Amino acid sequence: MISPNLQDELTSATEHVIQSVCTLPLGMMKRSPRYEIDFVASIVETGVAGIQREWSNILAPTGAQVAVGGVFCHQSPMVTFSPGYRCELADLLIIHSHRSRSGRVFWRAVLLQTKLGVDGFDHLLAGAQGLLYGSWPLFDIQAPGFRPGPRDFNSDLRSGQMASVCPGGCHVLWPFGPRHHFSPISLAEFLVGMLYDMDPDQPGRKSIHGRQVYRQSSFDWSPTIWELLEVTGANSFRHMGKKRGLYDQIMSRAGGTYMRMHQDIGFDGVSPSPEEPSPEMGFGVLAIETTSDSDSSR
Repeated sequence: MISPNLQDELTSATEHVIQSVCTLPLGMMKRSPRYEIDFVASIVETGVAGIQREWSNILAPTGAQVAVGGVFCHQSPMVTFSPGYRCELADLLIIHSHRSRSGRVFWRAVLLQTKLGVDGFDHLLAGAQGLLYGSWPLFDIQAPGFRPGPRDFNSDLRSGQMASVCPGGCHVLWPFGPRHHFSPISLAEFLVGMLYDMDPDQPGRKSIHGRQVYRQSSFDWSPTIWELLEVTGANSFRHMGKKRGLYDQIMSRAGGTYMRMHQDIGFDGVSPSPEEPSPEMGFGVLAIETTSDSDSSR
């Protein structure tokens, strides 16, 4: 369990990191983020180190450990659903694993689709992606490496969230506001909410930030998450600096300590192959892993 007393501190620190990577030309970026792809790449390739640093500093006195990493892939798999719609599945898979003090490991995940947003949030629910994320009907993934056939997420709105990105930060259009109306919360608040939704024994747990993922499940949600990670792990990742040279040079799409991190707690991560990836293979991933080894609190 993570002390509830730390939630505000974690959210504030995470907010500072995300605002920075959404505003400043950090790392190898030649300019500030401008397009949707810029913001997602910056969060994955630069933000992961900041989140790990801040969370580690805050949680260290409790005995908890943190590892954060990511892989950036712009061309995510396409999906089709009735009647005749086609769109990207998501820009980013956020997956969080947590090992409790008792040794139990929990996984939680959410799909995130970003849109450039400077004029409010109404546009996020327009078009095919708005229909997909607004109801999660049966859909098929149309990309190499994925099993064919319809997938059923049980119309669970926790499966994926639309997000607005802009130089001021990133906000998730969250479907759990008053009377279940869609309302925006910051990505920082959402990520910290996932942390506190991990352990069933966590005081005040609501289980509304993302969905629990299981190693074995007869429902489509969990197998799809593992499949996205497996397909991504079969590829190598090189970012060629699209959008007029966002980066000074070719760089790896891997960020943070994601590769094969913390195998001892049951999450294998992504192990890239030496092969060049297919344009539709791979998926953007933000992976967070926490362990809670002590009952101490601040």
